[in-house]
Amino acid sequence: MANNTVKQFAESVKAPVERLLTQLQEAGLDIKDPDHVLSEQEKMKLLSYLRESHGKKPAASTPTRKITVKRRTTSEAKATGAAGRGRTVAVEVRKKRTFVKGDGDSATAEKSEAQLKLEREAEEARQALAARRAELEAEQQASDKAAAERKKARESAAEEEKRKAEELAAKQAAEEAAARELAEKEAAAKAAEEAKAAAATAAAAEPPAPPAS
Repeated sequence: MANNTVKQFAESVKAPVERLLTQLQEAGLDIKDPDHVLSEQEKMKLLSYLRESHGKKPAASTPTRKITVKRRTTSEAKATGAAGRGRTVAVEVRKKRTFVKGDGDSATAEKSEAQLKLEREAEEARQALAARRAELEAEQQASDKAAAERKKARESAAEEEKRKAEELAAKQAAEEAAARELAEKEAAAKAAEEAKAAAATAAAAEPPAPPAS
């Protein structure tokens, strides 16, 4: 709901500027300049004041309205005369009822256009606030969902990196163990060959045994 000056607001509610300034001051707002820009809080305060002052009007200020309803019904009745003869007599019944229109109805009927304008603007402000609150809640929910998804993605990536690191470490450990086993086998084979060669060399170096006599 757009803010406007006192003069513009008076024109929109079709009320004199001086009267609106007086009502604003009576509502506790220190506003004397017709070019003052009214805020939503000031409009709501003026509306509350008008509602309270409107409800406190004395009953004598509003003339009491009366509605009188008259009703006439005609019926017939049988009456017995002095000679014992019966005759029909027309009987007319008149009823009068007065209805008084209460002060509450008069107050509702005489609600000022300025007050109606303020009520409409207050309702628009409440609706706009509710819509904005719903938008903010939706944005917050979307932000929370995106943050949760990012956190989940980071956790998944960390778990994947950890798994890969563990697999790589296990592979390296297996390769190192295989390399050590191979080295040990090669060393054992080499040692056996060296021992065999040394035995052959020693046997060749021994003098032949003398012939038996």
